[in-house]
Amino acid sequence: MPILLSLALTLSAVMWFFYGLFLGDLHIVIPNTLGFTFGIIQIILYFVYKNKKPVIEGRI
Repeated sequence: MPILLSLALTLSAVMWFFYGLFLGDLHIVIPNTLGFTFGIIQIILYFVYKNKKPVIEGRI
């Protein structure tokens, strides 16, 4: 998944979260808290694994 898409989706979740806080609507706040959390995890995993080389079995 492209990193820019992950960043855009995480930023969108943050903006919707603050909009939900502004309205005082938990039906907007709660799902976007999860979206922000999973977005941050996805970005961290991207940077952890972006330079990993594939394992080729059968080579010595």
